[in-house]
Amino acid sequence: MSVGPFTGRLLGRWLAGAAIAAEARGDLDAGAAAVATDSRSLPAAACFVALRGPNFDGHRFVADAFAAGAVGVITRAPVVPPAGRWAITVADPLAALQAIAAAWRVRLATPVVAITGSCGKTTTREMVAAISGGAGLAACASVANHNNEIGVPLTLLALRPHHRLAVVELGMNHAGEIASLTRLARPDVGAITCIGAAHLEGVGDLDGVVAAKGELVAELAAGRPVVLNRDDPAFARLAGRARGPLRTFGCHPEAEVRWRRQAHGVALVAGGKEIRMESLPGDHLAADAACAAACALSLGLPVAAIAAGLGCFQPLAGRGARLDLPGGGVLLDDSYNANPDSMAAALAVLAGAPRPRVAILGEMFELGHSADDFHRDLGARAAAACDHLIAVGGRGPLVVAGGAMGAAVADWQAALAALRPLLARRPTVLVKGSHSVHLERLVAALVGEASRPGALPPAAPARPAVTVSSES
Repeated sequence: MSVGPFTGRLLGRWLAGAAIAAEARGDLDAGAAAVATDSRSLPAAACFVALRGPNFDGHRFVADAFAAGAVGVITRAPVVPPAGRWAITVADPLAALQAIAAAWRVRLATPVVAITGSCGKTTTREMVAAISGGAGLAACASVANHNNEIGVPLTLLALRPHHRLAVVELGMNHAGEIASLTRLARPDVGAITCIGAAHLEGVGDLDGVVAAKGELVAELAAGRPVVLNRDDPAFARLAGRARGPLRTFGCHPEAEVRWRRQAHGVALVAGGKEIRMESLPGDHLAADAACAAACALSLGLPVAAIAAGLGCFQPLAGRGARLDLPGGGVLLDDSYNANPDSMAAALAVLAGAPRPRVAILGEMFELGHSADDFHRDLGARAAAACDHLIAVGGRGPLVVAGGAMGAAVADWQAALAALRPLLARRPTVLVKGSHSVHLERLVAALVGEASRPGALPPAAPARPAVTVSSES
């Protein structure tokens, strides 16, 4: 019999405690080792939760899950499990997944840091996890884009007793989503990286973004610290909703964790010490590091751990990773996603890179009625930062018109074809766009890698050299 922590009997009790009616059958004492929603990558001895989405219905793959070794399943329709396994039937498998995750989070009582914001969530998440490692504490952090109503419970369910910290990313595309995710994660520390023009289709305007991101502040339990960007125009509005200690970061002289750009990197002042980080390109990464440091101080972690963690940090594939181009030159892989603010930050990095500079910019989505204006503005900003512009997607012509330069192409394949004649000059190439433009495929094709871009070797220097001294 499988002896993982998630027995059918235990899950049944948790569902009952959440007032979710459930019918269980089979060997309810068999324990699943993990909980998952994708039958294609099912961990060994898992519980498979059959979810219905816009493209797939997990109920079609229940038999595949059992064949792959699933110990149990949670479904909407009744299932007869194989011998030694179990099945739980509920009206809403997603609600069941969230209830199970909430119960598991309470049982383990692991400290949780929740991070949201319009830009920098994932990078800050990885930096906090790295700092935890610098303190010798095992951290469980969100993976990939696990930041929504499905991803957050999966992150919590990945927690194990040996973890000393959970770092949970909270995303949103409509009002109320972050409030719901915050109630689920029950953070001990909440952080907002910045407020910008993202997901405007779902919240209307920038005020809607402030309100939506501010749900994290409002939903934090009384007395829990909140980490806010002191430089953000929305700071006062967000700070006014805090019910616990306020920890701040930024360039502002009143920020608790301050950063400033130096000739050879960034100086970060935290806990009375100055941390110098070399080879940290872009002010946005400096701000993310400051946010991560403020989170660490909120957890009581020492400055030495902050320095050690930031010294080990490497940007993820698609999130600002630097890759060597075949034949020379550097690729700035920021292909995972984009909005106007993150585009501006990436172009600022490109503007300081060796020439010739090439910007391959994909269309930005979910920008509402101002989408056309945002793309024209992007073109103007790109023209000031690059020597060659390739705009990808339906609004590519607007980008080209805004910059009065470049070429507009339909897709990543056409963008790659337009880039190839420029490669002989060993350029610096920025690749960035919304995820659905699939510019990560261009990155993989460009470096001759058939597998995921994360396997590619980064260009040196890959990590920021870090030193610590007394505050100057």
